[in-house]
Amino acid sequence: MLKFSVGTNWDDRLIAEIEALDPQHSVTEIYGKLASDFFGGGRPTYAVNVISKKKAGEHIKLVKKTGREFNYLLNAPCLNNREFTRTGQKQIKKILSWLDSIGVDGITVANPYLGHLIKKNYPRFNLTISVFSGVNSVSWTKFWVEEIGADKINLSHTIIRDFPLLRRIRGATDCELQLAANEACIHNCPFGFYHATFISHASQSHHPLKGFGVDWSLINCRYKLFTQPEELIKAHWVRPEDLGYYENIGIDTFKILDRVQDTQNIIFILKAYLERKFDGNLIDLFFYIDKLPKKKAFFRGLKFFLHPLHINIFKFRKIKQLFSDIKIYADNRKLDGFLEYFFAGKCKYNDSCDGCDYCRSVAERAIHIDDAYKEKIEKTFKEIMESLNNGDMFRYF
Repeated sequence: MLKFSVGTNWDDRLIAEIEALDPQHSVTEIYGKLASDFFGGGRPTYAVNVISKKKAGEHIKLVKKTGREFNYLLNAPCLNNREFTRTGQKQIKKILSWLDSIGVDGITVANPYLGHLIKKNYPRFNLTISVFSGVNSVSWTKFWVEEIGADKINLSHTIIRDFPLLRRIRGATDCELQLAANEACIHNCPFGFYHATFISHASQSHHPLKGFGVDWSLINCRYKLFTQPEELIKAHWVRPEDLGYYENIGIDTFKILDRVQDTQNIIFILKAYLERKFDGNLIDLFFYIDKLPKKKAFFRGLKFFLHPLHINIFKFRKIKQLFSDIKIYADNRKLDGFLEYFFAGKCKYNDSCDGCDYCRSVAERAIHIDDAYKEKIEKTFKEIMESLNNGDMFRYF
């Protein structure tokens, strides 16, 4: 049976709704992490709910009561080399001991040294390898399993439609293999490793900027996806209807994102994947517009983005306006049969798209981008990029 791992926003109602939606327990694991800690992780502090360690412990107990496991993310690829200091070692031990005390079942890492350390000193934890590790080959898979002792591997986004390679990896290991279902990153993203490092620092409690940052990589990624329909088709996602292709070749688990969303949205997305059917705008499963109440959004902005000594706060406001709405429609029914081309191995997925118009032709029939919306995105993006590149974003005069 195909399994699912779902991100938590630390709302207790989410666990109750998952239990009601999934009596068969296809969702076997809930994952998450505090908004900031010594390690940092896969989402910036400003994007997620800020809760206490006490609240996290209580939430994890609720998860465990449903018979599901909890996986805590320590998935930052960069710790500023602090893991090799006495202070860093104390912090690592402190967090791992706390996670042990509250009953966490698994831990996700991107750093191979941390993988070694956890397996040596806390062997009861199941060890999951983060997508940030970029596992995209048989040899990388074997390294994490045979040398580190991984129990589960999140395979790289970049190979999600490379079925010949996925089959080879499956045949080379008994380790649990996981893919992200609804992570819409641009194909072979050139910003990937840099972006992962940026996010790590933007969620580390010891970082001097305390969560502040300009997510340059995300701005570039979203610009491409929201103005070039073929890039949306190439992006690393799986339709609910197409899960069976992966189940048939032995993928064990799909990860459902995103823990930055509200409970209603997470359940909406999870329902589509559990039912393996979705009629409507596929974009709704991949992208999320922050709908925080105005008062809460205002105070979050004050806390994380009001840094007049770091950046021109008046110019910085334009970044928020860039993706405040998404006027794109991807007709999921017009994508029926789309994956057959990849499943048959016809796509030179990790070589080059030159000379192949398959994704472009699919985009022409399935995706509509509002012209006025596209024009606005392009204009605002160019203004922001010019301001960042010439330094105007960082000065007032």
